[in-house]
Amino acid sequence: KKRSQHGAFNRGVALAALMAVAVVSRGWAGSYYVSTSGNDSSGTGVSGNPWASISHAIAVTASGDTILVGGGIYTESVSFAGRTNVIVRGGYDASWNWTPGSEMTVVFGNGSSPVVIPAAASYNRLSCLTLKGGTAGNRAGIELTGAVSNLFVEGCTIVSNYYGIYSSANVPQT
Repeated sequence: KKRSQHGAFNRGVALAALMAVAVVSRGWAGSYYVSTSGNDSSGTGVSGNPWASISHAIAVTASGDTILVGGGIYTESVSFAGRTNVIVRGGYDASWNWTPGSEMTVVFGNGSSPVVIPAAASYNRLSCLTLKGGTAGNRAGIELTGAVSNLFVEGCTIVSNYYGIYSSANVPQT
């Protein structure tokens, strides 16, 4: 049988279309940016147009993504509710160089809520952040509510909270 010269071309087109579908469906993890000068409404999460809050970044990114947080103070309560395998890493300067010793990234709970709530989440990571201000009503720097498994906290400072890390009674933690 004689082979068509167009067979290889058609297979190539089909492969390219399949790869385009994979990219559109977010098949690969990415890095996204948060800065005190960012904007949650008009930001896109890229280094030149970052988001303003860690909570927004967690809400719109996917499993496997990394959120790079610039130095500064972020007044918010960060929730990982239902999220899996998201990394939040502080200590970046204005040019997005990682300088954790000189660029302090502070998440300030403002005394009204826990600073970080990893409820019903697994395999998430907090790195190079200062968690403070979870003080009112027995609040914590990290408050474990709902089943939480494998929360990794590395290079973080948890200070000036009612509790550093608090786990609700009868809530399984691993």
